[in-house]
Amino acid sequence: MNNRIVLLAVDDEQIIIDSIKKLLNKEDNFELHFAYSVNEALKIIETADIDIILTDLMMPEKDGLEFLKILKVMQQLIRHFKLWRWVLLIIWRNPLHVKKLSE
Repeated sequence: MNNRIVLLAVDDEQIIIDSIKKLLNKEDNFELHFAYSVNEALKIIETADIDIILTDLMMPEKDGLEFLKILKVMQQLIRHFKLWRWVLLIIWRNPLHVKKLSE
């Protein structure tokens, strides 16, 4: 039985992806996937059974909030997409971002 946690990290900054790789590659219980954009992440989600999504909030083409909205629609429309255990946003402590998240 495979008890590995499948994590998808989405960030447009190489240094953030490298930091996550460095931190979690040491852990045997993680299977890691990385994307530098929302569109790239969506392609990975189509083929990988993701448990946790760790995403940046501020990205150039589509931001983390748009990504969450897409994930919500996917889960509502396509039954075989599972409910993710966790979706975590990486945000700066900006009151405007906190307000958007609560909407």
